[in-house]
Order: sequence, then structure tokens, then C-alpha cells
Amino acid sequence: MFDDVIRELGRAQKSWRIPIPTDEEGYLDRRCPSKECHQRFKLLCEAREGELPERGFCPFCGGEAGREEFLPPEQREYLEKMAILKAQEMLEGVFRRAARHSRPAPRDAFIRITLSYKPSAPPIIVPLEAAAVMQQKFACEECGCRYAAVGTAFFCPACRHNSAPSAFKASVETVRNTVSHMAVIREALASAASTDVAADVTRQVLERTLETLVGSFQRYAEAMFAKLPAASGIKVGKNAFQRLGESQTLWKQACGEGYEDWLSPQELAQMNRLYQQRHILAHRDGIVDEDYIDRSGDRTYCIGQRLVIQPGDVLLLADLVTRLAQRVQERAATRTVAPGQQCS
Repeated sequence: MFDDVIRELGRAQKSWRIPIPTDEEGYLDRRCPSKECHQRFKLLCEAREGELPERGFCPFCGGEAGREEFLPPEQREYLEKMAILKAQEMLEGVFRRAARHSRPAPRDAFIRITLSYKPSAPPIIVPLEAAAVMQQKFACEECGCRYAAVGTAFFCPACRHNSAPSAFKASVETVRNTVSHMAVIREALASAASTDVAADVTRQVLERTLETLVGSFQRYAEAMFAKLPAASGIKVGKNAFQRLGESQTLWKQACGEGYEDWLSPQELAQMNRLYQQRHILAHRDGIVDEDYIDRSGDRTYCIGQRLVIQPGDVLLLADLVTRLAQRVQERAATRTVAPGQQCS
């Protein structure tokens, strides 16, 4: 009897191909395996999972890992449940066939063993629904890979190309779109939760968009600055392009021009105020201190108050960094500039 079961198990299929569902646009959810990152992104899966590259990269931290290491927890759970279901279906068939061909024991046997089989209820498999397509979509300039992410993505997940220009453009577009739909977001949150929750979440969203713009322009400026011939001889401090005064000096050293040549005094003052607000949000939870008032020149707040970010301020910063990005791109394209010479 058991020989029949063993033979059936030997013939049974022991591996299965289980496709992971994509969303309605063909994007597959991924998550960086690094404990320090764990950021989520989406990869356009025109091919099936088994045909994806064996190794890939995180668009946020640039870390490299094997294809299966990018599985989010819910996909792992889905695959485990599907594997259990497949195994159960296989065992049901094995025991059914073994029970059909087993020989009954003699009536006068000292020990009688009979084999019967009753199928159990299969585990409930909840289909894996991929999350909605991320707000920002990218296409790598080097290999053509298409992917999506929430926030600023810096690396192509297929070839690790640093696509700072595409990331910056997508970030600015997303911020503008978010601000323009803020009323819709607030109404939806109020309906789903409460007006208090809606007010709190929309406040956080506005504050995050301010941080997104500063971070996106920082990465863009870093990438463009590195293309200048004179940049190789200039020491750049960590996060230098988060600080307007320091980055202004770097551009002056590299090509003889800086932000004060590309923006009016009023615009530069507005940009400085918004940069200082981002700093206070990131490092003091938005609570105004004396340094903020001194560095920003903003006398509308008193020490101890909390910043209130207005949609108009976010859109203003989006316009300012976009204008600066255009000038930066022009300077980066001028590759014949020698150290200390004026950009043409």
C-alpha cells in the first residue's frame, strides 16, 4: 500500500511556475531588501516574472540584489499560499490514486490497515492585488526600463543608471499635480475618516512636497555639477546643494555664475525662505527658532510657533527650482568652460 503512495509521489510534479499578478497597467510591485531602505517601487512587467533579469537595483539607494530578494512581504505570502494549494492538489491526486489501487488486507490478519482519503477544504487564497500605479513614472535614458515610484527615484532598477533629470522633472510634475488636487484629497479623507484627519494629512502632504522639491533639486544639481569640467577640482561637502549659500559658491567656482545671476534678488530671498522652512520641518518638526528668523528674514513668525505651509508657497518653489534647473542644464551642456572662466 505505502509502496503505491511512494511510487505516486515519485511521479508527481514537484515544482510549479506561479505567476505574480501585476496591476492593470502591467506594473509589478517590488521592495528594496536593504533594512536601511525598504522603499517600494514598481517595475513595468511586459515580460513575466521568470523572464525578469536575475539581479536588479533599488531606484532609491542603488543597492543590488537578486530578483527574488525584491519580493514584498505580501507577494511572499501569496506565493507561499499558492505553493501550499498546489502541493495539496498534488497530494490529493496521489492519495486518491493510491487508495484506488491499494489491496485490502486479509480478514484474519493480526493488523489491518486500510487506506481511505477524504479531500479537505483547500486554503482560501486571496488574490494578490497590486497597489495602484505609483504617482511618478520613469523611463531610463540608457536601457529604456520603465518603472514607477513614490518620491524621488535616483537609479534605474535594471541598469543602475542615475537618471537625475528624469527624476527631477517627474518630481516637480507630481508636486504640482498633488497641490492642484489638494481639495479633492481633503474631501476624500474627510469622507473616509473625519475632517480632523483630513486636515492633518493634507498638512503633512504639503510639508512633504516642500521637502521633495528641495531633495529633487539637490540630486539634479549634484548630477549636473559633476558634468562641468572644473568640478573635478572642487571639493563638494556632503549635502552642499541643500544649502543655497554653499551651492551658490560652488557654481561660482565652477563656471563663474550662480543663483544670484539666474534669479532676481526677490526670487532668491523667497527661495531662501522656503529652503529654511524645509530645514525647520526636517530637523525641528516645523517649530520656529531664532536661527530660522535670522537666516530666512521671515518676521511673520515668533520663536516657538509652528510653520504653516501654503499651497502657493509650494508652487512658488516648484517654479523657482524649475527655472534654476534650466539654467543649470545650460551650464552643464557648456563643456568647454575652463576653471574660473565665465560661462557663455
